[in-house]
Amino acid sequence: MKRELTWILAAKLAALDLWVLFFSGAHRVAVDAPATSRQLGIAPMPGAGAGSEPEPDPRSRPQERTGD
Repeated sequence: MKRELTWILAAKLAALDLWVLFFSGAHRVAVDAPATSRQLGIAPMPGAGAGSEPEPDPRSRPQERTGD
């Protein structure tokens, strides 16, 4: 039984090591507008930098009433 527990703990340790190796936060890619435009090979939109506010959708404005 001691041998089985040792193998199970070794397998868990190996799985944890692989998770840290491949999925830790240090290996995450920054996904922002400038990085995306560089990857796609397109020019970034003016004002599309880190921390800039996105432009509001014109469809979200209230409809103007005419003829009342």
